[in-house]
Amino acid sequence: MTELINAIENLWLLHPIGQTIGLTASLCYILATMQRNDHRLFMTQMTGAFLFIIHYAVLGAWVGALGYTAGVARNLTAVTLIKKINNPLRLTLAFLIIYGAIALLTARHAVEIIPAFSGWLTAVAFFHFKNIRMRLLLLCAQGTFILYAAYVGSIGGMFTAGSEMIFTIFTISRLARTATSLPQGV
Repeated sequence: MTELINAIENLWLLHPIGQTIGLTASLCYILATMQRNDHRLFMTQMTGAFLFIIHYAVLGAWVGALGYTAGVARNLTAVTLIKKINNPLRLTLAFLIIYGAIALLTARHAVEIIPAFSGWLTAVAFFHFKNIRMRLLLLCAQGTFILYAAYVGSIGGMFTAGSEMIFTIFTISRLARTATSLPQGV
């Protein structure tokens, strides 16, 4: 346990700005899962993804930065185009191709495709569902990402994804209570 604490301390001392930005990005992602309004969820998560781009760039992890760049593009697309498009299947396929290309170009092992799958599940959730159904699919995406974080030994990734899952469950229950407390026809 002491070795783990020393390793975390050394990482923090090596890149204090990058780690601070990463911690802030994690908090944005956790705050995003607490939003009952879909638009605020998209915007808060996009802020976190932008901060993760900076975090990974400072750390020199360009694969992570590239993945979160696709996440920012996905969220921007969800915010700006989703109400204007009747059939978002093309958008979903476009992001399947983008995430698939990132996975194929950067993955050294089959398990490294999991983040791309998680990103694609998030795209499906954002483009095809709203409210509770969207959050249920986001819960699946967070679950796949926590598996990847456990595989690579990312304590911060497991903490963030686990916290996201917990707060997503709370938000789903809040949305369900709100939906059942409304009068008929509202």
